[in-house]
Amino acid sequence: MIDWFKSFFGKLSHASHILSQEEKLRFLTSEIQTLVDAKFEEIEGEIPTDSPLSQVNLLTGDQVVYGYLADGEFNLAFHHLKYMVDETGIIVPHRLQSNMQEIATSIGGSVSNSPRNQTKVIFERQSICAGDDVHAPNLREFYLDKPPLLSEALNLESVTKYLPSVSQSKTCWLVICNGEKVARIQHFYRNERPTIIKLLVADTTINTANFFFQYEGQEKLLN
Repeated sequence: MIDWFKSFFGKLSHASHILSQEEKLRFLTSEIQTLVDAKFEEIEGEIPTDSPLSQVNLLTGDQVVYGYLADGEFNLAFHHLKYMVDETGIIVPHRLQSNMQEIATSIGGSVSNSPRNQTKVIFERQSICAGDDVHAPNLREFYLDKPPLLSEALNLESVTKYLPSVSQSKTCWLVICNGEKVARIQHFYRNERPTIIKLLVADTTINTANFFFQYEGQEKLLN
């Protein structure tokens, strides 16, 4: 019985710690977005295309972070916040640095590890129903240590976790990368059958990986 209580209160303490970390992350996000906004205000006219500030989801990066938190994706939320800092080059005040490092350590990372030398992969997709529209454009970002092959960026694990399931159905998707149609995907409900990824182009290395998954329809699965 004593062991049970120890286990229970240990889990309760862990849950409180996670909640505390989320509160810290929300506070950091608000403060850092203010600094990012100030960086944009320094520029007169249009932002040059070769400027780090031309990257996506910086000006409204806080909404991306909050979206990840709403989905329970704490790690992704923090990595996007770190991306906002790294890409804009803002100076994080000392009073915030300790909180950032604490959160980074809690998820096994480090504030000093900049994604600038990594390849960012972006997934966006069409919604498949009204309820799905809430999270449009369903943005997901992750980083790879080097420019990937097309097949590596569209690996089975990433795709099956990202695409939504439709009850007892197969959904069909056209994948567009940097404006080019590169693959078609058949994704099955709850992975009852293997997801099928068919490349439409040569499996080459891609330096900029902006993927858009265009919904093409669904078919009911037959028993």
